[in-house]
Amino acid sequence: MRHPLKLIDTIASHPKILRAGDLLGGRAGRARALSLYVASIGYSRHYLTDGFVPDAFVASNPVCSDGEEVAKALSDRTVKLWERARRGYRIHDYGAFNESADKIRGNREKIRQRVQAFRERHRA
Repeated sequence: MRHPLKLIDTIASHPKILRAGDLLGGRAGRARALSLYVASIGYSRHYLTDGFVPDAFVASNPVCSDGEEVAKALSDRTVKLWERARRGYRIHDYGAFNESADKIRGNREKIRQRVQAFRERHRA
């Protein structure tokens, strides 16, 4: 089941994205920082990691070839969009803006039950 990402409408001009981009080299750096940050939120929602992004995703992500460099910028002490964790990173304040994995699983189960009930009612 796919769920839309929730982002603030000013994400592309958010001061932390701009700062991470500056650390990476201006305009192109900003695009790299934004793309990996948004991709990491999508990864976390899809795989229900509650904001954890593993090193393996950073190294082989689909949006930039220098994920480790971008990760350093996102986790820089002046940016703090990511926090270094064991074997990966945590998206700062992920839980404040996104549903928890448990809540998403619960919602998915409710939908599954509704669909099953609908199909059973309409089999006849």
